[in-house]
Amino acid sequence: MGQVGLITAAGVALVTPLGMIPALTVMLLALVRRMGGSWLGAAGTALFVPAALHLLFVRWLGVPLPRGPVGL
Repeated sequence: MGQVGLITAAGVALVTPLGMIPALTVMLLALVRRMGGSWLGAAGTALFVPAALHLLFVRWLGVPLPRGPVGL
C-alpha cells in the first residue's frame, strides 16, 4: 500500500477515537502535503472541507456524524 493509502487508512482509524471532523482534518492536512501542496493550501483545505461537510450533513441535512471526545 502506498503512502496515500496509509494516510487514508490512518484517517479512517482515527474516526472512532477523535470523531469525524477532527480525523478528516488531520487526514486532509497529511494528504494535501503528501501530494505536494503548500502548508497554507493544506491548512486551508483541512479547515474548509470538514467545516463544509459539517454544515451540509449535520446542520442542513440533519445526518449525525461520528463524534469524538471533544464533541466534534
